[in-house]
Amino acid sequence: MVSSIRVFSILSVALLLLTIPSVAVSPVTPPSAAQVTSTTGGLAIDLYTQYPAPYGGQGPRVPSDMFAPQQEVNFSAVVTYNQYPVAQKLVGFHVHHQGATINYNIYGEAATDGDGVARMTLRLPWPADDPVNEVFGAWNAIATVEVAEMIANDTLGFWVWWKVEVVSVEPMHTEYVQRKMGGDPLDFSLELRAFSMQSLPVTLAVSVYDELGFFTGSDFLQFTAGWEAYQYYNYLTGETPSAKSYPVNITIPLSTYAVVGAGTVFGNVYDKFPWVGGTAYAPEAQNTISFYLVS
Repeated sequence: MVSSIRVFSILSVALLLLTIPSVAVSPVTPPSAAQVTSTTGGLAIDLYTQYPAPYGGQGPRVPSDMFAPQQEVNFSAVVTYNQYPVAQKLVGFHVHHQGATINYNIYGEAATDGDGVARMTLRLPWPADDPVNEVFGAWNAIATVEVAEMIANDTLGFWVWWKVEVVSVEPMHTEYVQRKMGGDPLDFSLELRAFSMQSLPVTLAVSVYDELGFFTGSDFLQFTAGWEAYQYYNYLTGETPSAKSYPVNITIPLSTYAVVGAGTVFGNVYDKFPWVGGTAYAPEAQNTISFYLVS
């Protein structure tokens, strides 16, 4: 077995703020099947990730589907000559991302196996200070090989973000009347978004508390998020992937024991309920518009 070598280099640079891209809900036209599956005569290399084709970026200079924070990324580079795999050739890997203050340059090297494939594994970093602005955004990778004094390379782009997130959760009214026999139903408007090309199971949970912190009520909604189709974007020119937006309205009965005063609502997204092993996709969202329970 040929071992791979990894060297991690982190360089501090001047502050560069990460800008959240605007949400676009219109799918971007993917490349044609010929572009994705095309092969090249002579020396060629194809760099892609662990996702099934075409979501892994299989094909020359096409992006992979996104990754979540701290997720493991498995790179594969297939080396061929006249479309036939070339074994025992060294492939160099370089992964780059510019964070707010950290310039990530991650290097690796591996030899191709009998199928012409060299591999490198990376778990995305998550620093203690301001990890969102340091890690979120565009990442780029390149794999390079030399065979008989000929050099070939392929590049790959991928996006790092919460796979599904609650962008906002707000009351649809600023006042709800509390009554001994049951008050006004509490109705809320939420916006979720997902960058994932592949479909993802989503369990949305909304919980309400009164002014003294007593639990007042909750409800949930389960659905599938993601584009459910490959979405090409030109990462080489700085283009970013499109997010798919999900507007949701949800109504929760007002409990008779809720005290009069200001209320608070929270929105959470999981892959499935936590009691069956589900985990959260993104941080909890809270209302920014005030609402009150009144008598």
